[in-house]
Amino acid sequence: MASTPYVTTKRTSQAGIYTLTFNTPLASLAAADFLTSYTIAHAFKVIDIRSNPTVAATTAAKAATLTVKIDGVAVPGAALAMTSANQTPIGKVTTATATDQAPNGLNYGAAGSAISITGSAVTAFVEGSSTISVTLQNLEDA
Repeated sequence: MASTPYVTTKRTSQAGIYTLTFNTPLASLAAADFLTSYTIAHAFKVIDIRSNPTVAATTAAKAATLTVKIDGVAVPGAALAMTSANQTPIGKVTTATATDQAPNGLNYGAAGSAISITGSAVTAFVEGSSTISVTLQNLEDA
């Protein structure tokens, strides 16, 4: 009798992970919504927000904080502090990881919930650009 190898049907914890990306000139960041009401069609959780400079910010002492929100509620830990120093050189990735990882914590959204990204504590950048990325996990696919 031939043996049949065991194959698990359980998905890994990394299933359903994808990234939303937004390219922006840093000078356009303001103490206002950077992204407003981006509806997610499935249950999800926010994993992190990142910036990856595509044009260096070389003028010193410039800064902005971008915070991910689900239905208007800030996701703990997902507040990205962007500064002149971490927006140079090109390709330097800065990450803010969501910290409320409890099941159904504040980084979880139901199907139909909307995410937004809000700017605060802005000292206007003069130059530079960055790709802003938000990593999500589709909980219906996990």
